[in-house]
Amino acid sequence: GEPLANRADRFLVSTLTLNHRRTWGSMNLYLSRRQDLDANPITSRLPSLIEDLPQFTLSIPQRAIGRKGSDSRSPFLPFLATTYFNVNFRASNHSETFKILVPDSTADTGFSLGEETEAFRAMQGRFNFSDNRRLPMGWTITPRLSVNSVLYEKDAIDQRWQPGAVYNLGLGASATYFGTFNTRIGALQAIRHVVFPNISFSWQPEFESLRVTDPETGLTVSRFPSKAGISISAGKQRFMSYGLQQRFQIKLRRGDEEVQLPNLITWTTNGSYDFLWRDSGRKTPWLPMTNRIRIQPPAYFNFDVTSLHAFDAWPHLRSMGIAASLRLNGGSDRPPGPVADIPLAGNEALTKPQLPSKLPWSISLTYSYSGGRGTAEEWKTTQLANTVLSIRPTRNWHLDYYNSLNLTRGEITAQEFSVTRDLHC
Repeated sequence: GEPLANRADRFLVSTLTLNHRRTWGSMNLYLSRRQDLDANPITSRLPSLIEDLPQFTLSIPQRAIGRKGSDSRSPFLPFLATTYFNVNFRASNHSETFKILVPDSTADTGFSLGEETEAFRAMQGRFNFSDNRRLPMGWTITPRLSVNSVLYEKDAIDQRWQPGAVYNLGLGASATYFGTFNTRIGALQAIRHVVFPNISFSWQPEFESLRVTDPETGLTVSRFPSKAGISISAGKQRFMSYGLQQRFQIKLRRGDEEVQLPNLITWTTNGSYDFLWRDSGRKTPWLPMTNRIRIQPPAYFNFDVTSLHAFDAWPHLRSMGIAASLRLNGGSDRPPGPVADIPLAGNEALTKPQLPSKLPWSISLTYSYSGGRGTAEEWKTTQLANTVLSIRPTRNWHLDYYNSLNLTRGEITAQEFSVTRDLHC
């Protein structure tokens, strides 16, 4: 077999998380220690020890600044009843320790193993303000102001306890339109088409004070490098995002009952336009556009198609994914449950759906296809499939089978059989 170094997990990980929730927000205290027990400074520059002691976050969810009056409450800034804010605060005490080689004349090799620790302490506050205003023809506009501020113990040029802040302005617009078609064909009674268009614009000036010249390399770098989930962007932004979601809902008649399928088909399109595309060296201002179509009849079946189109390359279609899942069960008059969403990566036997207690058998089948073009413009595909079969011949016995197939390579990547006996002690 393989040597122990290849079979044993060489990382020692310890974590502790404390959460506290209040009506006005939530707090989280996170402590983590991750040690590489086999760190080698010759073959890897990765840290041998990463510690967050601690990392603290405070979150105040979105809430209105003002309120309108009611029978039980007096008004407070009623003109700001549709103006909202939220706050997120993070503080981090992060350190990374590296194994290094230091000169040692007493050692046979002339070097000995030492350690070097890089400490990072910083705080970040994000403040967001937005407002919703109704316009004619069903449109809603949402102006937005975002402020991101940081305080670093040491910036990129070793200045201590340096603050920095940026702001970002945005304007969004959205609407909802629908039409109902009373098409009566057999059991079909009506079709409703719902359309949700949306568009937004984001603007941020360039903050030159947040860029400095590295004295060692002479290059212009960010004054506040990203680390431990804390970051700030000094670059200017001018871009527009657009989206269109379409939903097809149908109404069926089964005997004397009407059955509604609210989200039988959902089609979502998203993309963006970069007004600074020349500054970034792009060939076109239009950024990649994504499409997703989901067909979801109740209970049995799911079908998803996703695609990504890039307008600066030919062919425009750069990637596509297909996922389908089918669930069948029987042995009871009880209606089946929702379609199982089974992962397709690795051995997921522990996450496979459990058989309801009153169903003698259940089978779930999933299939996924992913294809895309790489740097050589060659279309490469991967096809995977999963099967989960559960049988309950008696009240206390369970028979389960799971497998995962790589259809591209034509092999079984994982499978598992299990027999379970419930002991009522």
